[in-house]
Amino acid sequence: MREFTFEIRYERGSDPMMDLFIEYPGLRSRTIAGTTGDRSVLRVERFSGPAMALELAEEFRNDPAVYYAGVTEGSRSVEQRHTVLERSDREVVIYSHLREPPAAQSVYTICRDYLGEGTVFEVRREEVVERWRLLIDSEENVGLLYDVLGAKLRPGLEFEMGHVGDPGNWGERIVPAVGLENEQYVALHAAVESGYYEIPREVTLDELAAELDVPRSTLSYRLRRAEAELAAAFVRST
Repeated sequence: MREFTFEIRYERGSDPMMDLFIEYPGLRSRTIAGTTGDRSVLRVERFSGPAMALELAEEFRNDPAVYYAGVTEGSRSVEQRHTVLERSDREVVIYSHLREPPAAQSVYTICRDYLGEGTVFEVRREEVVERWRLLIDSEENVGLLYDVLGAKLRPGLEFEMGHVGDPGNWGERIVPAVGLENEQYVALHAAVESGYYEIPREVTLDELAAELDVPRSTLSYRLRRAEAELAAAFVRST
């Protein structure tokens, strides 16, 4: 088996579902999917994030006009059926069965056409980017797939090649997705990027608060809440 990775980046306004990730930076999703010979896609998605973002994601998923993963200029109409498997204040897990007409190609079916059946897909989404990881039998047609994906994407989408190599960490224990509120995510992201968690620290809490234009006490609270959520998720996963 081989592993093939790539990214697709979305401009605002190019896809209604991805616009939701842009609007809510704390929203995340992880998908495991596969294809069948009748142009069907079987998919399980775990969304995590603010409650409002999860509610909208579920609404979008049930809206037949919103076809998530259609990337070409062709018709985007598709037969789809969705079932909520789990729902909480911080996560929603949705099973989908999609059946595409030939004109409504998604990354899933384009990859199937060139790599054959049996491909396993993992997709992680946040903000403007989808990160795809495929488990494939052979890398024989990866070069052709690279050319086709780059050529078929509709305006507003950008393809970036990753790597082809030995599979890595497919069986690792993964900490469950953590649904941070937007303010918590923004605070934690800024803290990591600014070196707040480095040893020694590269920025003080006061400096970080000034950079984010929030009171020091507010920033401290948001970071503590984010750290508590991450710690709890880690303990639950072990």
